[in-house]
Amino acid sequence: MRLDPDYLRRVLLRILDGEEYQEIVRHNDAKLGPVLESELPEGQRPTLKDLRFAENPDRRAQVRITDLRMAKDLKRMALRRELKMVLSDLRLPVTTDTVTQWKYETLKTHKTLLKKPSEWSASEEEEEGVRVIVVSFAAAALLLFLDLDMKRLAQAEHDDLAKLVENLLSLIQSLIEDFDEYTDKLLKLLERSEGGRPPHPEAKYNTALVLYRMGRPLREIAYRVGITPPTPWDKGAQSYNKNWKNQLYAAIERGILIEEERFPRAAAVFARRNDEGVRAKALETYHNYLYRAAWLEASQYLVSVGIGDDLLDGMPMNESQEEYGAYVQLGSCLENGIDPVPRSST
Repeated sequence: MRLDPDYLRRVLLRILDGEEYQEIVRHNDAKLGPVLESELPEGQRPTLKDLRFAENPDRRAQVRITDLRMAKDLKRMALRRELKMVLSDLRLPVTTDTVTQWKYETLKTHKTLLKKPSEWSASEEEEEGVRVIVVSFAAAALLLFLDLDMKRLAQAEHDDLAKLVENLLSLIQSLIEDFDEYTDKLLKLLERSEGGRPPHPEAKYNTALVLYRMGRPLREIAYRVGITPPTPWDKGAQSYNKNWKNQLYAAIERGILIEEERFPRAAAVFARRNDEGVRAKALETYHNYLYRAAWLEASQYLVSVGIGDDLLDGMPMNESQEEYGAYVQLGSCLENGIDPVPRSST
């Protein structure tokens, strides 16, 4: 039977719209399994004291259809270069098991073998990031082909697979570009109408501060507040923003000043961040926030939504929002080792 075009439309929409955070969590939780320390008498049920947790010996990487969104941050030449170095390790004929095993084996060791990640230079960190994106995108592409029962895939050689992955990259990139274009047109239409309300001029500094405290990647935060960081393929170019990190931290510090001036209840929470009672409440509030995960519901519909976005309710905030958001942010900082009040002078 021919593939149903309506089904393929839903597949493409899933790539752009899907959110698989819960699947990620479940996969990571499943890495460890309970193992009995010793044999128990017949009929006796084990307790936690009788168990230890060990890694599953037959490890597989998780592969998600939403990994194909990485096409937006991937250049064709980078894909071609990295696949040439690693795709030959994929066992043929290609199957779901060989793909998940290939991804796991490829990414469990770093490209820079002689250094620990903490010792990498900025360029080495960027190169490793490109490698992770390429392998993750390629694995998702191959599993999509398998799921859609592509003909003659079982007979494909490594070069054939690389070309298929590259073609899908071009397709997804065109899809995202068209989608972004019409998103911009809709945004401009709304801004011209009475319903389009311009953001508060200080909102971007609050956004930078909150997302930083919630542990979002610096590059992602920079894009959100209008700062364009360089990408690994920008080497040698003259137009990219080389000072993006300093500008981002300046925006975060500006956010702290605005918080101290306009949100005194939130500022008071961070001023008492070394108080044991405040720290305990912050961690409890943060863990309850993760369990409740209101941002997850929004992320089912908005690709760009992630952890912490639901704390950006606009300005001004009411008193309960202000204090609750401060405890969540402080809990995130304590849990993840983030300085909640970074200052350039310290």
